[in-house]
Amino acid sequence: MEATDMMYRDGWYYLLGTHGTCCDGANSSYNIRVGRSRSVTGPFVDNMGVPLLKGGGKLFVGANGRNVGPGHFGRLDLGDGVEMFSCHYEGRPGPQRAQRAGHSPADVERRLASGRRSLPTGHI
Repeated sequence: MEATDMMYRDGWYYLLGTHGTCCDGANSSYNIRVGRSRSVTGPFVDNMGVPLLKGGGKLFVGANGRNVGPGHFGRLDLGDGVEMFSCHYEGRPGPQRAQRAGHSPADVERRLASGRRSLPTGHI
């Protein structure tokens, strides 16, 4: 796991990080996974009890559409309970995105926010 970030919410430490292989265009297997632990030192496990260090981790961001290999998770706290995350993707060729093939476009999404929808606590 690389490009990790840890946060503490409601008695749990959450570790988010990149898993898989990068920088192979449409063949990139990068994805962002999350695990949690009651202890800051772990072990961090997914919703099935599999430790992140043993290949576990609940999928947080995966390939979608013409974007594959999301990786290098970054979190931005904008204050007032608003958080956003960033990652890069490998671009697949296509009619609208031919210029993105073989490049790593960045993306910023509001995936983390205050309240019950902040992290999939009921599923991790």
